[in-house]
Amino acid sequence: MRRTKKKEDEALDDELDVLSARSGHSPEAIMGEQGLLAQMTKALGERVLGAELTHHLKTGRSPGGAA
Repeated sequence: MRRTKKKEDEALDDELDVLSARSGHSPEAIMGEQGLLAQMTKALGERVLGAELTHHLKTGRSPGGAA
């Protein structure tokens, strides 16, 4: 059974198309050392670490519960 795309999925696909077009469609532009995927991975990692630090500073505990 094929599921229909949700609006959020379609919006994400559209945004990925825009990012891909900006960086170029070559495999190097997307998967290369300085490519789109590397840039997105770095940005996501920084956001996650920032959120973890914010949580830790607000609560005085680590996310695992150990202080």
